[in-house]
Amino acid sequence: MTPETSIKTAIKDYLNLKRVFWWYNLAGIGAYKGLPDIFAIHKGVIYGIEVKAPRGRLSDYQIDFGSRFGDAGGKFIVARSLDDVMAVIT
Repeated sequence: MTPETSIKTAIKDYLNLKRVFWWYNLAGIGAYKGLPDIFAIHKGVIYGIEVKAPRGRLSDYQIDFGSRFGDAGGKFIVARSLDDVMAVIT
């Protein structure tokens, strides 16, 4: 299991424990470029969670998506650990 996969699993387990509605994105042909790995809705707020290994880097498309998502009222989280999500979604 890759470090990124381990982080994704921990995040999904945490969201389930907190009873947060979430879904995993499988980006493919025709998908909006830069989509985050996970979307979650909690207390009326939509979160885009991009999971990265500790030294992983966001692509230009992911940076653009995060900016546009924030401008539209969403919260974009770059999660390098479960703690990054726990700090925002409680």
